[in-house]
Amino acid sequence: MQENARSSVNNESGCIQFDILEDFSNPQLFHLYEIYQSPEALAEHKTTPHYLSSREMLANIVVEQSVIRSNVVMMNSKK
Repeated sequence: MQENARSSVNNESGCIQFDILEDFSNPQLFHLYEIYQSPEALAEHKTTPHYLSSREMLANIVVEQSVIRSNVVMMNSKK
């Protein structure tokens, strides 16, 4: 997943942010925080080699997946 996140931010103009978070109470639980410029940018992300490769590698590891879609109202970053 780290390569997918890194490649997404570095190589996709529509990917604004892609963070991988490890849950404090369960080190086997990860949260992905991704921001894309548009639904089209997200759709394009899902066709990239790094995305497809990560999905293949994680196919037998991911037990459950849920998605929350929302609009960014405000971003705060020191980047």
